[in-house]
Amino acid sequence: MRKFLFISALILPICLMGQGINKFSYGVDGKPTSSIIGPDSENYTFKHFYSNGIKSESGKYKNGVKHGVWKTWDETGKLTSVAHYKNGEKSGKWLIKNQDDNTIFEISFNHNHMLHAFKKDLHGHIVAKR
Repeated sequence: MRKFLFISALILPICLMGQGINKFSYGVDGKPTSSIIGPDSENYTFKHFYSNGIKSESGKYKNGVKHGVWKTWDETGKLTSVAHYKNGEKSGKWLIKNQDDNTIFEISFNHNHMLHAFKKDLHGHIVAKR
């Protein structure tokens, strides 16, 4: 029995370390408010939810900073923006939908510097540029 307890005491921490992180937060109504899932506290997928349970934002962290595609949705579940990060810096093409006039802002970044920005109508025609 002592050998079993000794071996268990050695193996249990190793098993728990391999589990990664799985954190879920819920509101008083039982609906999810956020989740963090990944191998460790520096590298994980993050999701945030509106009070009605619909996802509002999702993205990934790599080495503790935003990395890859980040998306946001409105309270009805419609996609409102797509952004790209590379090692914590704004990078690539970002798309942001303007709900008021149904236009889309397209902004390109490189190392946090804006290269260009366009405002397009739903047909893809440029209506403003910077």
